[in-house]
Amino acid sequence: MGMPTEAPPTEDPPEIDRWRSSSPQGTLERFCGSCHGAQAIREGNVQGGFDSVTDIDRMVTLGLVVPLSSADSPLIQVMRNGSMPPPGVEPRVTDRDIQIVAQFIDNPLFWELPAPAEDAGLPNVPADAGADGG
Repeated sequence: MGMPTEAPPTEDPPEIDRWRSSSPQGTLERFCGSCHGAQAIREGNVQGGFDSVTDIDRMVTLGLVVPLSSADSPLIQVMRNGSMPPPGVEPRVTDRDIQIVAQFIDNPLFWELPAPAEDAGLPNVPADAGADGG
């Protein structure tokens, strides 16, 4: 007779859930996913013909996100003006939630940007600079 084994947890530990919910994708999934994300797809409840709220490339293609410019991104505009999520839908986004997504959009480290031109005023450092040449 063996020892009973404990069933694996069905939910993530709270610290993992907090991390996910504070990420840009987690924030978007939490507030927008029931109509425009994985949950909407599972439930057959996709609204407005848009089901890719966590697919940043798709949102750029559709013009919902302007790389490096959250102020010009319709996604941020509808979050700020309160039209998304629609009035009456809970939970409501907070300023912190909007800031999480806006900082992600504005972050140049996320976007694949071209290398600066050679004449961008950067110093020309030889490849072997700093090496002990003897």
